[in-house]
Amino acid sequence: MNKGLEPDGLTAALLESCGVDDPNKLIALFHSEDTDRRYWAQRATAVVETAREGLEISRQLLDQAGRDLAELAAQAVRQLGLPGPVILGGGLGMNVEPLQSAFRAGLAAHGITDVRVLDQEPVFGVLRIVAELP
Repeated sequence: MNKGLEPDGLTAALLESCGVDDPNKLIALFHSEDTDRRYWAQRATAVVETAREGLEISRQLLDQAGRDLAELAAQAVRQLGLPGPVILGGGLGMNVEPLQSAFRAGLAAHGITDVRVLDQEPVFGVLRIVAELP
């Protein structure tokens, strides 16, 4: 809800990333046929960059995202009855240390300490397997 406040650092970064000049336009953009999940996922860089700049709300968002991912991973580990390891991949997972730290901490709270972060895209393994085929 727009409280009439000046945009904070995260809002300003998001506005710039989206190419709009008013927070109210973000709502229209969100519901536009021109944007999809991929479009909004790419805007995550605004959160990452403002967190690096020290904006507390952005740091909190990354922390919460890491802990939420950890909850999902812990649930999967329990349901599958596997001891681990738990692998974190994806663009944010592989490249955003605060998200990785929160993910590890969230899993540690469930007694899961064998957590590994991919250092190459998972599709790299497919290419390697195909290259090794006779």
